[in-house]
Amino acid sequence: MSTKEPAQKTDHASSDSESEEGIKNKTHRYNLTPVEIQRLQLEKLLRKADKPVNIPEMVDKPKLKPPKDIVRNVQGSSAGAGSGEFHVYRAHRRREYTRLKIMEEETKKEEEKREFEAKMELCCDETKTLSLVTKIVENRSTKLNWQ
Repeated sequence: MSTKEPAQKTDHASSDSESEEGIKNKTHRYNLTPVEIQRLQLEKLLRKADKPVNIPEMVDKPKLKPPKDIVRNVQGSSAGAGSGEFHVYRAHRRREYTRLKIMEEETKKEEEKREFEAKMELCCDETKTLSLVTKIVENRSTKLNWQ
């Protein structure tokens, strides 16, 4: 009987080590942190490193519909409006505000892009002039050394 007891202990020890590995890997947990989720995804990708990965292309934001030309019987949020009309007014106002917000964001992005391009041109011009000046100085110094 003494020979069977150590064998049983090793069996329990191996099952304990397997459960510890499960805890270490945290693959069976439900509340994973974002870091753990990313680690698991990377490990899954690296298991099949030779398999090509499908990377989706960037999707443009959906365009909003242009505003309606005629909005019939929409009263303001004043006291004369009926109870059902207020919701129509509010939805119309919300759509208009989102449309204006998107237009402002687009103009802001375009302006930032123009500013960035202007700065890049300025930097490129400065580096070109600096490189030309250094080249001229080097050429003059070599000419002076030859004479």
